[in-house]
Amino acid sequence: MNTSKPWALITGASGGIGLELTRLEAADGYNLLLVARDGAGLSKVAADLAAHDRQIDVLAVDLGLPGAAAKVAAWVGERPVELLINNAGFATHGAVAEMDQAELASEIGVNVTTLTELSRLMLPGM
Repeated sequence: MNTSKPWALITGASGGIGLELTRLEAADGYNLLLVARDGAGLSKVAADLAAHDRQIDVLAVDLGLPGAAAKVAAWVGERPVELLINNAGFATHGAVAEMDQAELASEIGVNVTTLTELSRLMLPGM
C-alpha cells in the first residue's frame, strides 16, 4: 500500500453518489478513508478497489448520532486528509408535525450537525 499518496475522507461511501465519488478518487490516486452506516457495504467497496495501489480504511458509523463527527475525526487521527467529501445524507417527506421524532433527529444529525462539525474538525488540517 502506498501511504505517501494523499488521503480523501468520504462519507456515504457505500452506495449511490458516494460510491461513484469513491471510485473517482481512487482513480485520481487518493488513499481512501470511507465512512457509512453499512459496514458490509464498505467492506465490499474496499475489496472491489483493492486492485488499486492505495490504502483503503473503512469506518461503519451512524452519522445521525450525537458525537459522530468527533468519532470520525478521532478515527482519522493524524492521517493528512487533503480532500473531504461530505456526501452522506437522506431526506424524509411529509408534514413535520407528523414525522417520527427519532427519524427527524437523525436526518438533522446527518444532514446538518455532523456535516458541519466534521467540516470544522477536518478543515484546519487541509
